[in-house]
Amino acid sequence: MAQYAGPRHGAVRRWTLCLLLLLLFFLSGSGGVLQNNGWLKSSLFFGLSIQAPNGTTIGEVTEAEFQAFVQREVVPQFPSGLSILNVSGEYLTASNQTIQEASRLLILYHRRHDDSQQRLQAVAHAFCEQFQQESVLAATEDATINFFH
Repeated sequence: MAQYAGPRHGAVRRWTLCLLLLLLFFLSGSGGVLQNNGWLKSSLFFGLSIQAPNGTTIGEVTEAEFQAFVQREVVPQFPSGLSILNVSGEYLTASNQTIQEASRLLILYHRRHDDSQQRLQAVAHAFCEQFQQESVLAATEDATINFFH
């Protein structure tokens, strides 16, 4: 003979089922959850202090120099637009010195293209060459873009 589980057992099963359905709903990517629509967000961090080979600071990239660099190197590679933020940065050099410096964060939203990473590398390489930098930090991630009117 089966034992009566009572009303509590049925309520627990219903809640478990509801939670499972809710989890599947969010994992399925439907129901208003935004999907990536072919865009990428790339963030490039440009340090503005210029270091000598021994690690001492010998100068700084000026605002005019940076803006000229953006117009000459970035805009032709990514003509759809960009944002530039003034930030403070800190990093460890190849010679194991901690450098604190004024920096610029360049944010680009661009379509996913096969050559986007090469174009980002070209921008970073040009900055390193022109301003004697060790590197430019670049981070790229999927982005969902919407234009609201």
